[in-house]
Amino acid sequence: MNIITAGMSITDERKREVAFPDPYLETGQAALIRAADRSSLGTVGQVLATRRPVGVEVDSTGEDDVAHNMP
Repeated sequence: MNIITAGMSITDERKREVAFPDPYLETGQAALIRAADRSSLGTVGQVLATRRPVGVEVDSTGEDDVAHNMP
């Protein structure tokens, strides 16, 4: 038996490979912003509109989210 406790989002593609149970907790995406950048990246709109480099985990839903929602 395998247990996934964090770091794996349930997607239709993954459902074909993994027998997911009902999730015990659902969360969304979050951005970590340096305190020094808080004044220029303090709102969701500012983060989504930034042209600054953004780090993501490869092949993650975070990468998909950035690819679809950020310039």
